[in-house]
Amino acid sequence: MKDDYHKTHFDEHRSKINSIAVIHELIYKSKNLTQINLKNYINEISFNLQEVYQSDARRIEISTNIEEVVIELDIALPLGLIVNEVITNSFKHAFKGKTPGKISISLKKIFDKIQLQISDNGKSTILEDRHEGSIGMDILEGPVEQINAKHSFKNTEGTIFLLEFSSII
Repeated sequence: MKDDYHKTHFDEHRSKINSIAVIHELIYKSKNLTQINLKNYINEISFNLQEVYQSDARRIEISTNIEEVVIELDIALPLGLIVNEVITNSFKHAFKGKTPGKISISLKKIFDKIQLQISDNGKSTILEDRHEGSIGMDILEGPVEQINAKHSFKNTEGTIFLLEFSSII
């Protein structure tokens, strides 16, 4: 790519495609073709995004605390797109002028509900950046609806994304 604008768009699309490709890779390695382990899936997505957005000048650590939870593929694909979008947003916006940074991902199952939290310690920009003409985090609405989830954002010492959904469709 000759300029940063096109390189950024290319990287964003590549990361979305990688999120989908990770599912296929994990399915092929699995004995079960209808379910996927979220720990492996989210770790792969976050690793791939770190490879795309990391540079020597900008060190951003990703830490995970993800329980071993197995879900149906019908939930996994939209969830992967959600995880990809939120982490991408942190890399792109939260750490402008701030380094090093940290993105934390936690996932736990409580009875038949799954709770996902993705947070960063960067600038709290997610709520302020939503303006007309920007699709930004609006991309999340489709996949969130698809898995009948509830989600919210909080701006604190960074941004916190919370998602809760049923482990059963």
